[in-house]
Amino acid sequence: MSTAAAKSTRRSEPDRTGLAGWLAAAAGASAATILRADELGGGAVQQHWALDVAFDGGSWAGRQELVLRANFQTRLPASRSKAEEFATLRRVHAAGLTVPAPLFLCEDDTVIGTPFFVMRRLLGAAARAPLLAAARRDGFGDALAAGLACELAKLHRIPPAAAPSGSAAQALIGDYRRWLADLPDAGAVPARALDWLADRDPGRPATALVHRDFRTGNFMVENGRLTGILDWEFAGPGDPAEDIGWLCARCWRGGVDDREAGGLAARETFLGAYAAAGGAVVPPAVIAYWEVMAHLRWGLIARQQGRRAAAGDTPQHELVEAAGRIAGLDDAIATLLA
Repeated sequence: MSTAAAKSTRRSEPDRTGLAGWLAAAAGASAATILRADELGGGAVQQHWALDVAFDGGSWAGRQELVLRANFQTRLPASRSKAEEFATLRRVHAAGLTVPAPLFLCEDDTVIGTPFFVMRRLLGAAARAPLLAAARRDGFGDALAAGLACELAKLHRIPPAAAPSGSAAQALIGDYRRWLADLPDAGAVPARALDWLADRDPGRPATALVHRDFRTGNFMVENGRLTGILDWEFAGPGDPAEDIGWLCARCWRGGVDDREAGGLAARETFLGAYAAAGGAVVPPAVIAYWEVMAHLRWGLIARQQGRRAAAGDTPQHELVEAAGRIAGLDDAIATLLA
């Protein structure tokens, strides 16, 4: 997690006394003192707190740099529970992926008011715009994209714990139709896209654990080097092509459209590195299909974020910004379907 300055509009800090006592028990320490608790910016679905904690006794003795990850007051329909996300993070960490080390899970919402988990704090930053600018300026975009491709190939070798029978796409289309039914003012474009996707389903099964939000902005980079892949709350069984289509979708390139792999590198560079690392070769038409799915999904989530903003949830700026992207996403879908 980034050690960037806390957001100017801060949420109430977690109760230090109760949290310190819980951390001490979780770590097997005789006591724990929270020396610093700064809210980290950048998240529109989860809140993150950078914690500097001094532990007394046990294997954790000394000062530790941690991050606490918890829900905001409302959740997106796609979000997994903290226990499910923590289990996924433990699984991918054990498989050798470059992720924050998961440490402690708390399902007791009396400690800070909501379930949470704690992980090691990473060096680096994740904000998309400065990262894309630095990648172009310093020339590390191709190498970073290749590293990400290797991580994704490693992830896609992990079989899902349980997968729906039949088509991976149809399972998602069913979910998205339910989301749309709860968004009566969504307009005609999402329904049209869902019909288009249903008619052109490539019929590929859910054969892997997929991240489902694998994009620039969800990984940490320090001096051009990948230090951690973040935000595993949407991960689940799926078609590996879904993650590729999501990364390559225009909506996640940050305006750097000459570098289709997340605004970092050419699509061919990423796909070549993915195949070299053992990832399956995916037909271009299948990736294009998942790019349409990416725009649809992000458009539906943007509408859900707008609803959260209207309900008064935080962080308001990020939620309103997401809702402001709806028209552009609908235009992009219309262009892709033309």
